[in-house]
Amino acid sequence: ASAKPCKKLGASGRFQHFAFLGSGPLWGAACEARLKMQETSLVQSESFPVLDFRHGPMAQLKEGTLVVVFLSEHGWAREIEALKHYRALGATILAICDEATQDLKQIAHELIELRSGVQDVTRQPLYLPPAHLLAWHTAVGLGLDPDRPRYLARSVKM
Repeated sequence: ASAKPCKKLGASGRFQHFAFLGSGPLWGAACEARLKMQETSLVQSESFPVLDFRHGPMAQLKEGTLVVVFLSEHGWAREIEALKHYRALGATILAICDEATQDLKQIAHELIELRSGVQDVTRQPLYLPPAHLLAWHTAVGLGLDPDRPRYLARSVKM
């Protein structure tokens, strides 16, 4: 997978809102990506299952929103249809998948192919390095130090 889209999008300073979408076994990765973006760059971020985003949260889509979608094999056809809709509403789409189809290549503004050859449930951790790089480049682009996030320590002591 190439890190170029993460640097290009993160360092651009164009995005004030991030939506991380992943369904089924990729839901946890979407939540972790949201958390990393919030902690590292202090930018408004959300996570939802890909199709649940259509039930209201998509009302926040606008220019300046980056939708990062972790595509699953199981829900591929419906997830592609949802992405077409999100793009039509003005969102910029970063798609991360194992292998892209021609449809996806036309919908996504930026694309990362993992090319792992493993099932969704096993592939989940592979979505995180690009998401972390995106958060890092976003923070740096905003003039923040991603190695010293505000109010956070390496461990929580009670």
